[in-house]
Amino acid sequence: LGVGSHFSEIDCCTCSGTGTVPFARDLSGFRVNFITDRTPLDDAAYAMMHCPEVVDAEFLDKAIQHLEIYNLIFMCPISAGQWLTDDPARMGSYDYHLRYEIILQGLYARARCTPQRIEQRNLGERTAFVEAAIKSVQAGR
Repeated sequence: LGVGSHFSEIDCCTCSGTGTVPFARDLSGFRVNFITDRTPLDDAAYAMMHCPEVVDAEFLDKAIQHLEIYNLIFMCPISAGQWLTDDPARMGSYDYHLRYEIILQGLYARARCTPQRIEQRNLGERTAFVEAAIKSVQAGR
């Protein structure tokens, strides 16, 4: 959750056969509410696994800087369940997701950011946890 649009060039940074799209430098003017399924650190973790040659100190600093536009971050660890084996667009390997999670946790530690961990395995309980966190932020707690 945050302000800005994650799916615009402001936060986009992935690698593909055509190269990378860098994080934008200027965050001013991006103050629109949004919900997204990843943060710039998720993108950075992906880049570290798939195109590490693009990841340098400046790249990581920009990813961390872009966390400013997020006011609530959740992380669902693989210990809470992994349901990707039937999704052809996702890697189905537990070991792959374990490596990704370890990298992502290290990036959050580097950023001195602690996402709220969603540990509930039951979807209804997860939903209630997320809704309560959102209401807490909206109430200014």
